[in-house]
Amino acid sequence: MAGAPIPSFIQGRSILIDDPRAAVFAGRDRMDETWDWQRAARDKRFKYIRNYRPELAYFRPLAFRDMFPIMRRLWADHRAGTLTPVQAQYFSAPRPVNELYDVIADPHEVNNLAESPAHAAALKRLSTAMDEWIERVGDLSQISEEEMIETMWPGRIQPRTEAPSFLATPQGITIHSETEGASLGYQVLPTEQPNHWLIYRDPIVLSPGQTLRAKAIRYGYAESDVAVLISSRSAD
Repeated sequence: MAGAPIPSFIQGRSILIDDPRAAVFAGRDRMDETWDWQRAARDKRFKYIRNYRPELAYFRPLAFRDMFPIMRRLWADHRAGTLTPVQAQYFSAPRPVNELYDVIADPHEVNNLAESPAHAAALKRLSTAMDEWIERVGDLSQISEEEMIETMWPGRIQPRTEAPSFLATPQGITIHSETEGASLGYQVLPTEQPNHWLIYRDPIVLSPGQTLRAKAIRYGYAESDVAVLISSRSAD
């Protein structure tokens, strides 16, 4: 929509194009302290879910979610054995490996059609589409978290974001970091808010005697050292 270059890591497509994709895909992996492994594919009518760990129940203890009143009530009714059959299935295991729902006729996804001969074609179509998508995007879900962490933090050593550098331009001072994907923050001193950092967007014009401090951070990396630039330009 904006006409900006599309980074290579962006897998999505515009919803405004004339040739939309036939299916959309989703995943469910880690939710805070609770782990799962699901993939889903949906077209206009059907939603297919694949459970790679069917021995796990849908609902397991999850501190943040379970603080809400509705979840506290569901857990209490589960312990008391007073859930309806539909409610109870979310707390029970094993789950089916394959789930298929008609999201038009069954928007709450209650009636699993995966074993229905009448819906075998829809099951095969979305299952095949999911396999092709997993292959195309390079889904890393089969790699353990331990292995994934090792590729990101070799030797379990957190990488550090490169400290910013400054460049003087006719428009002002620009700030850069050699770490791809890093966010930049800055302060212009003196300031009445010494603990407050601004997000860098545009060139910064310094007055004589002002000091520019900048730091960088990439998600998952350690914060960079602070870079400092002191304006020595005279008032003349």
